[in-house]
This record gives sequence, C-alpha cells and structure tokens, in this order.
Amino acid sequence: MFQQYFSAIQHFALLVIGLFFVFSGGIKLRSPRDFSFKIAAYLSSFARDIHTVFLRLITYSFIIAVVVCAVEIVLGIMLVCSFRTIWVLWSLVALMIFFTFLAGYTISQKSIDSCGCLSESIPLTPVQSFIKNIILLLLLIWLICTYQTMV
Repeated sequence: MFQQYFSAIQHFALLVIGLFFVFSGGIKLRSPRDFSFKIAAYLSSFARDIHTVFLRLITYSFIIAVVVCAVEIVLGIMLVCSFRTIWVLWSLVALMIFFTFLAGYTISQKSIDSCGCLSESIPLTPVQSFIKNIILLLLLIWLICTYQTMV
C-alpha cells in the first residue's frame, strides 16, 4: 500500500516539474527579446570576469534565448507525457546544474540584479533563484534515484 502512495507522489512530482518547465519557458517566450537582454547581460559580465570570447556570443543572445525557452518547453512537455522520462530527467539535471552555476555566479559577482529565469513577470533575486534551482535539482536527483520503482 505504501508503494502505491510513493508512486503517486513520484508521478505528481514529475507532473509538477514538467509543468514548471513548460510555464518557465512559456513565460520567457512571451517576450524573448527581454530574455535576450538578460542573456546579453550575463555574457558581457562573463566577458569582463572570465574571457572576452563571450563578447562574440552577445550578437546571438536572441537565438540563445529562443533556444533555451524551446528546450525548457519541450523537456517539460516530454516529462508531463512520460516520454523518455529518464533521459528527460538527466537533461533537466544538466540544465539545472548550469542554471544553478549562473545563479551562484550572479550572487558572487553581484553584477546582475534579477536572473530572468521566470521573466520579469515573476522577478526573482539571485538568492531566490539559487534556492529554487537547488530544490529542483534535489527533486530531480531524487526522481532519478527512485525511477526504477515508478516503472
């Protein structure tokens, strides 16, 4: 009986995470130009702090913004539809590691005031974004570890 509830919790978590990524990508896709400005700010900060090669990528910030939004939406839909679930979970872990790195970088450098992760509709501070990313990352890792019991 416990296994039944455990499986229901896992499926609910998959649904919530999938819908979150669809929402996150969709809300940014409403205004990809604004999101591209946020990406350009990150890239110029990287160019100042890490290497000037990031300056070359600023011209592609709009394309990067659209691709990031599309990836979030597609992965979210795949998760909701339980299509290639383990692959999607690992892809989301990789994405969340990258986003967590960005949030941590933003906190340490204090160069960007809002992460842009949920558009300007729901502005998050870098610390709030970092905490959100850690929670999502832990939940995704838990789902990967318990995936065999779901199948």
